[in-house]
Amino acid sequence: MKKVVQAIIIATILVISTVAPNAVSKISAATFTITDYVLEKDGKLYAIDSETYVEMKGAGLAFLKDVKITHVKSSEGDIYELDTYLEAKAGISNGTMDKTLQLLHGQGFEADVQPGKVVIDGNGDISLEDSDGSEEGPVEDEFKVLSIE
Repeated sequence: MKKVVQAIIIATILVISTVAPNAVSKISAATFTITDYVLEKDGKLYAIDSETYVEMKGAGLAFLKDVKITHVKSSEGDIYELDTYLEAKAGISNGTMDKTLQLLHGQGFEADVQPGKVVIDGNGDISLEDSDGSEEGPVEDEFKVLSIE
């Protein structure tokens, strides 16, 4: 039921934004981007910088093999469920990341999650830090990051 209501609300905002773009929100000249992906690993959520994620994914690191992206975090600091972001993007003609995040910003679609962090130290060791700041220690050696450029 929650997804149906979200879809109706997104559709309504899309119609309003087409008819009266300024009615949705006052958008600055700044570009909205995805700064972090929120991953689910072993039932917990961890944020990872989007550039680092893309580099790690491209390198085929096993660390990312069994993780699922569940949320995206915008440059405005808002976190949205991935499905909500994708539904909004699909509903926009020539939907870009910037347009989608502008549309969602301040409209009540923010997820109430507090993800931990994926931390890569100077030696390339990957560890997972919970949202309370406690660290789960290094992930197995086979997941070591040798270089991200």
